[in-house]
Amino acid sequence: GDSPGIFDEDRPCDIFAPVYQPAVTYYFSSAGDDGNDGLSPERPKRTSAEAARLLRRGNVCTAFCGGDVFEGGLCVETDGSLPVVVCGYGKGRPVFRGGESVICVRSSRVTLRGLEVTDPQALRGIFVCPVCAGALRDVVVEDCYVHDVNFFWDSEVPPEQTDPDGIDVERVCPEYY
Repeated sequence: GDSPGIFDEDRPCDIFAPVYQPAVTYYFSSAGDDGNDGLSPERPKRTSAEAARLLRRGNVCTAFCGGDVFEGGLCVETDGSLPVVVCGYGKGRPVFRGGESVICVRSSRVTLRGLEVTDPQALRGIFVCPVCAGALRDVVVEDCYVHDVNFFWDSEVPPEQTDPDGIDVERVCPEYY
């Protein structure tokens, strides 16, 4: 899970220029406060709920501090007319945990980059949900580390020694049956 600096700390969304340069970058840290303006790493916001609110506007980058843990999941939902970016900055990856789907994408023109997603209690790690918004376009998931999601192992046989063809998918994912 730990990686060197994902982005330049001062300009985490520059990686997307010149194709897409968001109008504003909001910074997030587990030590931040949602009352801050979030316009610099020195004045970060804190919660993924606040990030979801800001992302609804479109033309926004939300940059989460690498190594910090963000609880409660993140739902990315916009009208899809303007692109949005969710990425990490600094050292390592930001870690997202919580929710039925740790990160749920319900819009077109979304980029997720340099994130870590984990939660054994969650049903899904990164869930792109076109049923909710119709057909989605231009959804990019890049350099994300998803692990230990929906991992209720109740067998005597270790998971690495299990034949994938023998897994009862209906029991593991009953909502699809």
